[in-house]
Amino acid sequence: AILQSAEVVNLSRNVVISGDDFEEISCDSSLPEAIPGEQTSLEGCRCASIRNSCTVGLHTAQMLGGSARIENTRIEKCGQRGIEGKYCLHFHQLKACPSCIFRNNAIETSQQRGLIVHGTHLSTSEANVFYNVRGANIYIEDGNELGNTVSYNVAICPWRYDEGGCSVPGTSNSQGDTSLNQAGLYAVTPTNNLIGNRMANHFNGMFIEVNGIGRGPAYGKVCTRYAPVGRIEGNVFHSNGRFGTYFLSNNYPLLGTGQSVSSNGYTGSCNAFTPSGEDNGYSTALRNNFDYGNAFVGNYNAGDIQFSHHTSIDNLNLIYWKETKVFADGCSAHIRDSYFRGGTMGLPDSLGSFIIEN
Repeated sequence: AILQSAEVVNLSRNVVISGDDFEEISCDSSLPEAIPGEQTSLEGCRCASIRNSCTVGLHTAQMLGGSARIENTRIEKCGQRGIEGKYCLHFHQLKACPSCIFRNNAIETSQQRGLIVHGTHLSTSEANVFYNVRGANIYIEDGNELGNTVSYNVAICPWRYDEGGCSVPGTSNSQGDTSLNQAGLYAVTPTNNLIGNRMANHFNGMFIEVNGIGRGPAYGKVCTRYAPVGRIEGNVFHSNGRFGTYFLSNNYPLLGTGQSVSSNGYTGSCNAFTPSGEDNGYSTALRNNFDYGNAFVGNYNAGDIQFSHHTSIDNLNLIYWKETKVFADGCSAHIRDSYFRGGTMGLPDSLGSFIIEN
């Protein structure tokens, strides 16, 4: 039996972080750019080709040291559209922080994203609910983040995606926030644990965009398209305008990349082959995820990644996969013990056999 159920979330909390209503402020052309090419500033609303004003609410952050723990709290009227680093909940450049926890919070009505994990490792973001959050609701930012657990969160967009949905223009990310590819859960690296989350009615449910070399302080120090994939299991992505499960670009996880918490997640090696010429791929599986009511499910180019016990029903494209390769172990199936119904299957060109196995 397949269990499909609607999300029912509680947006009330006894502790509330709130502020004035959103304010529209004018831009300042003299402000410095935070990240070259992204057209935002840490110091305020910077004039740019993509904005001449900013919409500002409150923001919270733990930055550059220490730890933060926010639980059972409602955060509302938050986010500062077009200003770098101003979000509802934000772990910022904390490196290893296993004591950093955002749990059981309700985030409602944001102008710029919801919960951000940035340059931080081993944190926990669990059982939070997001409603009417513009841009990516959960956002893993630079590409060096390792071992963070994002689990049992629910993010619902209440607006029709053909009328803009929860997209927002004028941020530092022209993909994961805007009408091009807004996402419930957005990450630049797959090396984190994404477990039991539900993303409904976004443009994309889960969008893993490995851009190759990271951004910000991690730029040029990581090769995210070859990063090992963490535990991605038990998630539900439904009623999204484009993809439910979505891996963009080339995703070919490797062994021996040298990434570790002690190296701040920076990569030591991106060699696709061992010195003796053997395939250096790191076989992994996406397990027990459920996609329904989306346009697409899958990835563009991906190897050594298995869809295991995946359920995909009533999607226009039950699986969409352009290119792949034989698994490094020589025998694993690309799709295993999965169920597909009510749509078409776009299977890839493969360097070798493409294996579907029961």
